[in-house]
Amino acid sequence: MDLIPFDVLQQRLIETCGERSGRQVFREIMREKPISFDEQILTTIDAMKLHSNESYSLRTIATIFEVAHSTIKDKLDKRGSPKKEEPNARIFDDIQEQIFIAEIIDEYENGDPFTQATLLEHIDAQFPEKMISRGYIQSLVNRYSHRIIEMIARPLEQKRFDVPLTDVAAYRIGLSEKVEGRYSCLIANADESGVQDFADAHNKLVLAPVSVKPKDCRYKVERDGKKVSIMGTIALDGECAPPAVVVKRLTLDQDIYDHGLRKDRDALIMTSKKGNFNTQHVTTWGEKIFVPFIKSQRKAYKLPQTARATLIMDGYGPHCADELTNLFKKNNIDILLLPAHASHGFQPLDLSTFHAMKSRVKQMQTGFEKGTQGHQIQ
Repeated sequence: MDLIPFDVLQQRLIETCGERSGRQVFREIMREKPISFDEQILTTIDAMKLHSNESYSLRTIATIFEVAHSTIKDKLDKRGSPKKEEPNARIFDDIQEQIFIAEIIDEYENGDPFTQATLLEHIDAQFPEKMISRGYIQSLVNRYSHRIIEMIARPLEQKRFDVPLTDVAAYRIGLSEKVEGRYSCLIANADESGVQDFADAHNKLVLAPVSVKPKDCRYKVERDGKKVSIMGTIALDGECAPPAVVVKRLTLDQDIYDHGLRKDRDALIMTSKKGNFNTQHVTTWGEKIFVPFIKSQRKAYKLPQTARATLIMDGYGPHCADELTNLFKKNNIDILLLPAHASHGFQPLDLSTFHAMKSRVKQMQTGFEKGTQGHQIQ
């Protein structure tokens, strides 16, 4: 039979799964690029299990493709039949297949697990003279089911909210000790934000070691573009400290301050090999930005310079460095750390300011050529 026109298939999926899930299922099908009616059915089954499992059933698939329920069952039985795939399995000997399995496990542990499609491409690139298909890959998975398994993996970034309740309780105690009863002008929140997008991250069906539990199945999210990190600071009274910016460069371009930026007044601009804040950057920020900011807050509100201030930050290593904590102790500033892996649930800047900032940044027009260092900083 001929392929169902893809626009027709998309419409049927939306009617079956709903607007959002239907489009997700359709995008997953298009990633696999089915070239036959059978492949179209099987990729649709896989995609529905991944993105709309509550809508999946053999009868639902049969309705979408306008075939008998028994036809769908036969195609699934043939796909997973060891007898049918056994001749293909001998394309490679046992040693070669053991190497494939080791590669599958290694790639998962490296955070970039294979899918059936990418494993097929990987093997095909190594052995272009071999005629292999998705059927062989499925056979390999079936025959080595004691070592590998196919399961849904979530983007690694989703791990950030795996936080024990004991840590949340400890944070609440910290709030009562270091926030309650203090002047709002001396309670501040600071955080770094990378002005850089994630590639499109979504749950996907991957090959993983059998020892992996479904809740722990993750894959690393790749970032795209050039990175610029910004340290934003806002006090509870709404006052903001000048931002600190780190660019992924060893030197600053000479024209950085040619379009209105005032050095160390509008922003503290620094460089690094990776575009991330390190201990030296954070300590410099503390000396040149945050301590003067707190002193000016005390002065503006006519408070003594001994009035204690609180800075809320996540537990990123440089935030806990001795250089920074000693600097803050001398200036009557306490640090309150957020629970680990929970910054996007508790970090005030993540929950409001940075989201609005990134949306605004993407729409901004600057006086610099797009892609230049100055454009990224502005």
